[in-house]
Amino acid sequence: MRLTTKVNFDIAEWFNIDVDGYINNYYIRNETKNLGAGFANSGGSYSLGHQRREEIDGKVFFNFLGQITEDFSGSFTIGAEYFNQEASSTSANTNGGLTVPGQYFLANSVNTPTANASVFGTKRMNSVFSYANVEWRNQLFLNLTGRHDWTSTLTYSDGTGNNNYFYPSVSLSWLATETFDLPDLFSYVQFRGSYAEVGNDYSIYSINPGFAHQGNIQSLTGQNLVRVSYNSNVVPNLDLQPERKKAWEFGTDIRILNERVGLDFTWYRENTINQILDIPVPSETGVSAQLINAGDIQNQGIELALNTRIIERPDLRWGLDFTYTRNRNMIKELHEDITRFNLYESATFGNTRVGTVAFVGEEWGVLYSDSAPAVDPETGMKLLNWDNTFRGAHYIRSGEQQEVGNMNPKFLGSMSSSMYYRGFSLNILLDAKIGGDVSNYAGRYGHSYGNLESSLKWRDLEFGGMDWTSRHTGNTYTDGMIPEGIFQDGTVIDGVDVSGMSYQQAFDAGHVDPTHAAVYHYWNNAWSRGVINENVVHENSYIGIREVMLGYDVPVRIANRLNVNSLRIAVFGRDLGFLYKTMPNNMHPFSVRNTHAGSAHVWGVIPYIRTIGVNLDIQF
Repeated sequence: MRLTTKVNFDIAEWFNIDVDGYINNYYIRNETKNLGAGFANSGGSYSLGHQRREEIDGKVFFNFLGQITEDFSGSFTIGAEYFNQEASSTSANTNGGLTVPGQYFLANSVNTPTANASVFGTKRMNSVFSYANVEWRNQLFLNLTGRHDWTSTLTYSDGTGNNNYFYPSVSLSWLATETFDLPDLFSYVQFRGSYAEVGNDYSIYSINPGFAHQGNIQSLTGQNLVRVSYNSNVVPNLDLQPERKKAWEFGTDIRILNERVGLDFTWYRENTINQILDIPVPSETGVSAQLINAGDIQNQGIELALNTRIIERPDLRWGLDFTYTRNRNMIKELHEDITRFNLYESATFGNTRVGTVAFVGEEWGVLYSDSAPAVDPETGMKLLNWDNTFRGAHYIRSGEQQEVGNMNPKFLGSMSSSMYYRGFSLNILLDAKIGGDVSNYAGRYGHSYGNLESSLKWRDLEFGGMDWTSRHTGNTYTDGMIPEGIFQDGTVIDGVDVSGMSYQQAFDAGHVDPTHAAVYHYWNNAWSRGVINENVVHENSYIGIREVMLGYDVPVRIANRLNVNSLRIAVFGRDLGFLYKTMPNNMHPFSVRNTHAGSAHVWGVIPYIRTIGVNLDIQF
């Protein structure tokens, strides 16, 4: 249930008061009845419970507006906000079955019923704020804001804490076409710049995790002692600072040829300081992580939008719009005790053995692993390990942490086309992501077990395999291949030391047969020995067809005969496919595990889903 209200008081022509607020109450009541499955329906259970979530928000605005001087006009607002949220739950259950089968009430419990009640999710924030807008001759526009928050989530149990923070912003824009008499080519020219800070608190109870009651124990003297345990595996920070973001932005909006061509350019830089993170600590401490304020993480980039109306006639219109976004991030500073932070999945355990990592002085989201192929320092060739059981070779893990990829795209873009001709319209939307690597769990094991198309390579003559007869079995095979690399030191095959020889040299000398394709594919991608290769870490770029819509506006005279003012029918398709993609084996480019900031890991492949539909718009 949500109840909202808004009241305006017009005190004077230059002054008014706005009061705005809402109450949002979310309530769930549950009751469960289970008939026993024993003899004569013995057993069974009964439970009652509820969950409630409530939000209360109230704001008051004191607004002053009017003409300051002949050239200046503006407005000023000062206000305050109160926000409170709370959640609670209760539950009661029979214990040990029902005394009388099929009778559902708590007192019918065989043993004493169990009950639980809790109040959680409580947060309160009080704020004061103000903002001012000043305009000069419809040419210069200045906006100023300031907000101060007091939050309960950064307040310790004794009432102390860095629980209040102020953050301002300022923006200035200049409409040059109102200042100068520019050539007719220019329809609109605007320049803008801004600086803004944003403050942020943290999760509820994170700095006050408290203790959990674990029952009572009896001491040697017969006393009853309360047994408690720490309620969190994360050590709270006794001086946690609110997170802050500082952002600069400059841009321009230029339109020419009677606004038939428009270019909007933005440069931005954002620095997030005191970012709140969990860092791992030794397990011997009894906890898993410590809450810290990280140093300085910077995002910088450009955004470009080009809008065109190429054809502009009463019976024919066509426009093309393009966007381009390029972002680069940098870890300027983390914490005095760390220079590396694992964003996602440890790079030293199992599966793909690839982690998404933040290093001071590098980009946020580089991919690191200890299982890149080992390389001979003299020749630069990959080192090979000989498996005498399977009579084949595969690559060796380096065992050293090193960068194997980067999850950040080079740029993002889109293109939309809109065409209209005598009632018919055609709209096309494409979007693109170019660059950015992923770690592919599905690719590793799908290739290893021969489930993916890429594993067909060298499987037989049709797919590039070699026709050969084994010196050991006398059988003829068509799945041979020659690995590129040299044998590691100490490699002895059938009594011959082939250390430092390439596989091709050993084959030409008659020391080895070709390696079976299945042996090569499996061990290079196995859980215990697999190395980073094109099936494990690869680029995920694409140009996708997001939407195509073909519509028709029924002539007004026909629509009127149907007693409607307008009638439009359209067929559309969404996510129709990709004009270009780099994911191998026809995997979906959107198969990354989640949208976590450090996520670049494909664990399961999602299916391609297209939406086809008909849209009918009738206005009476």
